[in-house]
Amino acid sequence: MEWQNPPYNWVGSKAEWAVHQTLTELNEDFEYQAPFAKTKAELGGALIDFYLPNRNLVINIATPTAQLTEQMLSGWGIKMALIDEGDALSDPMYHVRRILQ
Repeated sequence: MEWQNPPYNWVGSKAEWAVHQTLTELNEDFEYQAPFAKTKAELGGALIDFYLPNRNLVINIATPTAQLTEQMLSGWGIKMALIDEGDALSDPMYHVRRILQ
């Protein structure tokens, strides 16, 4: 399975690679690590994992700061869905499809 072995130059996590490959396989239009508001390094900025502009949806791998990001995005009318790292690594197709329904 292509999603289990990220290339050597992949800068993200294995879970992000699994979701990236799944979205690609599903022919979804998405941006990976798209900055919102400001860059992540700047106060008030957020670097989201996957932005699907046609669905007005963000998919993030679950982290402790995800709730803050969700609050910021909801203020702009953007929905956010979280996927657990373990779920992304065990069966990304199932979990991404569940989010996209």
